[in-house]
Amino acid sequence: MYSEKSSLLAFFLTLALLATIPGACAEDPLWTYSSPGDEIGGVTISSDGSAIAVAGGKIWLFSKEGTLLAKEPYGDQVIFTPDGSFLISSYSDTLYKFKRNTPSKGSESPLQKIWETSLPGPIRSIDVSDDGNTTVASLNVAGVYIFDSTGKMIGGDASSKTIIRISSKGDRIFGASQGALCRYSRKAVCKRSEEGIVGQESVIGPMPDFFELANSGSVAVFNQGPRMLSVFPENNTLRWNENVNGDITSLAMTPSGSGTLVGTENGNTSLFDQYGNLTWNYESNPTHKQSAKISSVALSKEGTVAAAGSYDGKIIVLNSTGGLILSNQTKDHIQHIVMSADGSVVVATGDNTVYAFSISKQSTQPIRTTIIPTTPARSQSVTTLPINSSTQILITQKETSQEITTLPTEYSVIRTPKQSPLSGTVSLIGLLIALLMVSSKR
Repeated sequence: MYSEKSSLLAFFLTLALLATIPGACAEDPLWTYSSPGDEIGGVTISSDGSAIAVAGGKIWLFSKEGTLLAKEPYGDQVIFTPDGSFLISSYSDTLYKFKRNTPSKGSESPLQKIWETSLPGPIRSIDVSDDGNTTVASLNVAGVYIFDSTGKMIGGDASSKTIIRISSKGDRIFGASQGALCRYSRKAVCKRSEEGIVGQESVIGPMPDFFELANSGSVAVFNQGPRMLSVFPENNTLRWNENVNGDITSLAMTPSGSGTLVGTENGNTSLFDQYGNLTWNYESNPTHKQSAKISSVALSKEGTVAAAGSYDGKIIVLNSTGGLILSNQTKDHIQHIVMSADGSVVVATGDNTVYAFSISKQSTQPIRTTIIPTTPARSQSVTTLPINSSTQILITQKETSQEITTLPTEYSVIRTPKQSPLSGTVSLIGLLIALLMVSSKR
């Protein structure tokens, strides 16, 4: 009798203790969509998360809840205007513009093609102003082209090899190329200077893999191998530059330019503040296995939510201090990841599958504190270039749906929120159960 009571007590005590364990971060997708044989090229999301477009040969348009609304030709890159009204896509050497609307008839598509145009070669990068009135594109080999709202080319430069970006108002257009940053006029004329950096050692770096521009166009960030560079392109000022732990394989920036998120070849995801100081670092590959690079990263508008996808199939979402909100392990190679402006919707894509997650607002509450630089202010050590009419910058190279969901590994994180260790709670449970079992045998 005593043994039965002890067993019951152990059972209910175990339940009570399990209830005190913090919720596991592993989480299943809200929805998935697979199309075997259709290789996904890119994904984009409207600011409010109500519309999601995926480039899988055709453009797949989804609602927030995962309803497939349309499949329209064609896309291997896609980008929404923030309100989701317009969609720009590229497919090989062809550029498209679509308008998203509410069909009046069941047979009508919610994506209406406005125009398309063929360019002289495969398209490397695309961007669009917030109002959808100006579209820019650059080619893999060389070429920069600017279009108005009707698809009329208003400027072109066949000699420029660059990654192209445009400010939200469409008034500033920049391209990052080998060791230089060009500002383009609306006629696609790059203003150049051959002066270099006066009084400084300058080395022309390789062609960047990634380039992002703040909404205002006043701040830009790009990579050169393992080095990340932030610049004020208007006045030829190097904002800051930092080496990260491994070659950069993905890059994102908040619209204001206040935060920059970097993913690396060795599986690290790192957030830097506006001064170039490391805010936190998250290791998703602590065992340093091969093929675990961070393929894509995304940041919410305020930088309080970060997401990353890795080539070995992990999808992670982190809060403002680098703490893990959720982790999902897939059998896929995650190639792209995006999120809504508030970080409540995260969408990742693998080879031919879409994974969508709904993030609890409670998990993403910003910490209302001012970040104080851990190193001296960058203004004391920043490299300033001479101000002139040109905006070319030569960089100073001077050191300064079948998923397997598993529980996350305890990865190394800098500045994580304090929480009760899961392992300690489990150990306590085991100890109490063992004591009760010994007591029941007496």
